[in-house]
Parts: sequence; C-alpha cells; structure tokens
Amino acid sequence: MLLKPGPGVTIAPPGLEFSVGNNGQLAVSVRLDGNFGRTDLTVYCIGVKTKLALARAPLEVVEAEEAKTRGKP
Repeated sequence: MLLKPGPGVTIAPPGLEFSVGNNGQLAVSVRLDGNFGRTDLTVYCIGVKTKLALARAPLEVVEAEEAKTRGKP
C-alpha cells in the first residue's frame, strides 16, 4: 500500500510504503499541520486509488457530524 500525503500532511510512522497486516488492517497517524485548512491524502492499494479530503473544523462541528451517523452502517 502506498500513501501520498498532500501539502501539510504528516504521517506517522514516516514513510510512503506500508504493509497491510494479515487481518487486512493498517493503522497510521495522520496530522494536518497548523497552517493548513484543507488538503488530502491519497491511498493506492491493489490498483485502486482513493483520495481522502482532509479539512480542519471546530470540535463542535465534528461532533455534530459524527452524531448524525452514529449507529448507522
């Protein structure tokens, strides 16, 4: 799996190429640097490209959005 961070994105552990575990999961920490409001993270895995939009938002907005989907598939 390859991760391509956009401007202002820091990935930990550092690197671009990662191995997916036997359970099919991969855990990394993604941080949006303080002077960036929006950017993205692109994931390449088995020929599939997925672009994740990242945006800074106040905690109240994040909690409200999470509450809308809590308990839904």
